[in-house]
Amino acid sequence: MRNLGSSFWGMFIILTLFWLIIAGTLDWQVAVTGLVVSLGVTYFNRDILIYEGERPLFTFKNATWLLLYIKDFFIAVFKANIQVAVLVLSPRLPIHPGVIHFRPEIKKEASRVLLANSITLTPGTLTVFCTDEEMMVHALTEENAMSMLDWELIDELKHMEE
Repeated sequence: MRNLGSSFWGMFIILTLFWLIIAGTLDWQVAVTGLVVSLGVTYFNRDILIYEGERPLFTFKNATWLLLYIKDFFIAVFKANIQVAVLVLSPRLPIHPGVIHFRPEIKKEASRVLLANSITLTPGTLTVFCTDEEMMVHALTEENAMSMLDWELIDELKHMEE
């Protein structure tokens, strides 16, 4: 069992304030009920709280990198949409599925999850599995699968980790 830390009490305070705001009154019965319910909800959901050691370091620099990542991600999705449309609408239907295993050399779990989800959300690709060291990606063509090795979004995630 984890030590009850600032995340626990922070969530408790947020829930209590939310309760008081939607209740619209400061009667003692409403306040006590809000405290008890907020404490219970926070206690029974303590396993899903993000604790101090698990939090990503949030800085202005990281926020800037994240915004750039999101911009480049939308550009990649747009390009992938066009590629998939060309593949599907082609009379020859040149789909040759490919699977690639690679090591993105990304250290933080949050960055790996972001990368895996970005790959899956990009049309024509799917993250089959993701571990601490390796990822397996399925793509509509072998060329698209091989392009995962030097995808620019991986480099941006590496910069975000620094």
